[in-house]
Amino acid sequence: MKKLIGILGGTFDPIHRGHILIAEQFQHYFPDAEIRFIPTKIPLLKDPAQTTSEQRLEMLQIALKDFPNIIIDQRELQRESPS
Repeated sequence: MKKLIGILGGTFDPIHRGHILIAEQFQHYFPDAEIRFIPTKIPLLKDPAQTTSEQRLEMLQIALKDFPNIIIDQRELQRESPS
């Protein structure tokens, strides 16, 4: 059987309770699924982030440390073009 993966992308500037609620609900309904948070470096449809990529990555790591099935996918932070 294929593994279910949920993807949540955004600037996470900052990560907030709404983002965490989405992850909690997804894990509630799909407890074996993986959730990938994908922070953007350069948002296409929003103003630039107020914090650095490193600061936003650290905020994600702190906020999501208690979620075993969550992966912070950094591929968009390495792009030089908008996400």
